[in-house]
Amino acid sequence: MASSLGLAATRQLVATARAVSSGRTAIVRNFAGFGFVRTYAAAAATTKRTAASAAKKTSASAKKPAAKKTTAAAKKTSATKAKAKAGTKTKTVKAKAKPTTAATKKKKAAPTEEVLLKRQRLELKKAGLFTEPKQLAENPWPVFVTEKTTGKSISLEDNKSRMNLLSAEYKALSPSQKQHYEQQAEKNKATNAANYKAWVNSLSVDEVRTANNARKLLKSKFQYPTKQLKLIHDDRQPKRPLTAFILFTKEKWNSGAVDPSKPLLETTRGIADEWKSLSPEARKPYLDLAVSDLQRYEKDIGQLGWTMRAPQKERASARA
Repeated sequence: MASSLGLAATRQLVATARAVSSGRTAIVRNFAGFGFVRTYAAAAATTKRTAASAAKKTSASAKKPAAKKTTAAAKKTSATKAKAKAGTKTKTVKAKAKPTTAATKKKKAAPTEEVLLKRQRLELKKAGLFTEPKQLAENPWPVFVTEKTTGKSISLEDNKSRMNLLSAEYKALSPSQKQHYEQQAEKNKATNAANYKAWVNSLSVDEVRTANNARKLLKSKFQYPTKQLKLIHDDRQPKRPLTAFILFTKEKWNSGAVDPSKPLLETTRGIADEWKSLSPEARKPYLDLAVSDLQRYEKDIGQLGWTMRAPQKERASARA
């Protein structure tokens, strides 16, 4: 009977344990099946906790990879967008760099003849070396005018009357006073020569030659005034060869056969007519001197590293 009662109590306790929420263990005292019921309830609670823990781990492991995958996908998407933007910017910059406007096409157009001539004129002026030292007055009258007008402002309206007064004052000077201005003019002349020589020596022989060629082109091609295009005198430059006719003319002047009282033009024409009337035998000594002088010139320019152009040499030989 006791066993039947124990079985009945056990069944009742099991049913009660199942009915209790959240796996609470029923405390049963004073009956023989207490240990069995407690053990069963503890096992049931342990099973529930294990299942819950496993479920949590499963859900956590399922969530973590999904987040990582989402983050990686987001990074790839952002990187792709950045590359696309960079590519778009690069393409845009390249497109802007292409010369498509009419203004750009005009810049690439060839310069006109007027522009080219202007550039050449500026280059020749630069190569001409128009940097000679300022010349002082070398005659008594300019010295007198400079002394009287230096530091004094004269209007254009009064300039003519002022010059008339200075002219009358200069004419009224005593011989000793005029001598003062003559001596000052001589000093200025010596100063100008020294300054000019120092300036020329500061340049190389090649620079002087290039400057003279540039000045000649400015005169012949651009009609520059002769006063502004005076050639630079340099004693270091090789002396140009003289022609047979020039040698004949020099001999006539040095021999005293020319009448100095006659006009220069008349004397020059007379010498030219006499040269034309000479026989080949009479011209030969002058022709030989001209050839010798041409050879001397070629030797001099050869020492400087210069050479005569073929047309120039042909003309010089024909004149000789």
